[in-house]
Amino acid sequence: MLFRSSMYGLRAIVTGLIVYAAIAFTKGNGIVSSFSWFTAMQILIFAGSLLALFVFRKHPVSVIIVSGLVGIALYS
Repeated sequence: MLFRSSMYGLRAIVTGLIVYAAIAFTKGNGIVSSFSWFTAMQILIFAGSLLALFVFRKHPVSVIIVSGLVGIALYS
C-alpha cells in the first residue's frame, strides 16, 4: 500500500519536471521570447488539439493532420 501511494505521488513530480524542462527549453532557445500573435496562435492550436483529443475523443492522427493544416493556413 505504501509503495502504491508513493508511486502515485511520483506521477505529479515527473509531470512537473517535464513541464519545467519544456518551459526552460523554449526560453533558452528563444522559441517563446515574448507574448505575441504567433505565441497566442500556438496556444490556441494546442488548446484546440487537447479539446479534440480529450473532450470529443478524436483520433490522434486526425488531430495532428488538422493541427498541421491550421498551422500552415495561419503562418503561410
